[in-house]
Amino acid sequence: MEIIFEDWDKLQFLMTEEAQRIIKPGVDENWDDVGKAMRNTLFDTGSPTIIEKKAKRNELYFGKIFKGFLEIDSSIRTLKDIEIYIASFPYHNKTITKPRHLRYHLENYFNEIYLLKERLIAYLTTVGKSFKKDDRHQIILSKTKPIFNIVRESLKSIVDTRGSHVHVVRFNDNDLDRLEMMELLVASGSADISNALVNYYKFTYTKIRRKWKNTITNNNKALRQLLNIYAKALIEVIFDDKTGKLFYPKNIINT
Repeated sequence: MEIIFEDWDKLQFLMTEEAQRIIKPGVDENWDDVGKAMRNTLFDTGSPTIIEKKAKRNELYFGKIFKGFLEIDSSIRTLKDIEIYIASFPYHNKTITKPRHLRYHLENYFNEIYLLKERLIAYLTTVGKSFKKDDRHQIILSKTKPIFNIVRESLKSIVDTRGSHVHVVRFNDNDLDRLEMMELLVASGSADISNALVNYYKFTYTKIRRKWKNTITNNNKALRQLLNIYAKALIEVIFDDKTGKLFYPKNIINT
C-alpha cells in the first residue's frame, strides 16, 4: 500500500535526505577525528569535542537552512509534549499543586506558540534573503509572501491570549484563579472548609483540565494544517521537484 505523506512530513524527509547528502562526505573524510570528538563528548574527557575544518559554502548555507528548520520542528514537538504533560499530574511533592502545574504548562504552551510564530516568519525571511541575488528570488517571494499573513492570522488568536510578548502580560485565566483559591482553602487546615470544598474542587479541576486539554489538542490539529500549507510552499521553491535536492543560491558552489 502506498504511504501518502503530508507536506510537513515530506519537508522533514527532504531535509533529512539533504542532511545525509551534505554531511556524510565530510564525516567519511574525517572519520578518525569524528570518532575522537564523539568519544570526548560522551565521556567528558576534556579534550576537543569539535573538528577544526573549514566548511564549504554550500555546507554553511545548508547549516543555516537546517538549523532554522530544526528550531521550528523543536517548537512543534514541544507543543505536542505539552498536550501530554497537561493530561497528568505526576508529582507527590505538595509544594507543586495541581492548579499551578496546569498554569505552568498552559503558560509554556502559549509562549511556545509565540516562539513558533516568530520562527516560522524568520525562516521565510531567511530563505528569501538568501536568494536575493538569485534568478529564483521572485519565484520564492511569490510563493512565500502570502504565507507570512497566513501564519500571523492563523496564530493571532492564540498569541493574543497571552500578549505579544512574555514581558508584556502573563497568561491569565479566571478558571485557574478559582482553582488556586480553592486549593488554598482545601489546604488551609480548616476541616469544615476542606470537607465542604474538596469534592467540588476535584470535580472542577478535572473539568477545567479536560477543557484545556481539548483546546490544546484541537489547536495542535489546526496547527498541523497550517504547517502543511507552509511546508508545501517551501518545498515548491527550495527543492528540485525532480531530484528532491535542495536548491542553493547561485553565489554558492554546490559540491
